Amino acid sequence: MTARVKHFRSDVFCHKEAVVSKCAGMEKTPLGMSNYDHEIDEEFEAVLRQNQNKIFGRHSAWNFNALVWFDGKVFQSEVWQYHEVVGYCSAASLKELMNIHNDAYGSE
Repeated sequence: MTARVKHFRSDVFCHKEAVVSKCAGMEKTPLGMSNYDHEIDEEFEAVLRQNQNKIFGRHSAWNFNALVWFDGKVFQSEVWQYHEVVGYCSAASLKELMNIHNDAYGSE
């Protein structure tokens, strides 16, 4: 399936395969993780665990942005760079997931 993607200029178009996020249909929480201070919001884990596959949050970093959710067994993530999905990760804890992201995509 291809989608017509409109860029900033109205006369420039490119064809690109449509990407549907695994978080489509989930609600976004303002809670999350950040590489700015390498912190995980206090309530983030509890909110995700209580709302498995219903709520996602973000791991914001300079080199990537990851969508994070809990599937009932482990924490899952969909990692984006430059408007494209570049990987999927999973871990038993948010701290472990943050370390996996930072090791693979950069800790800035």
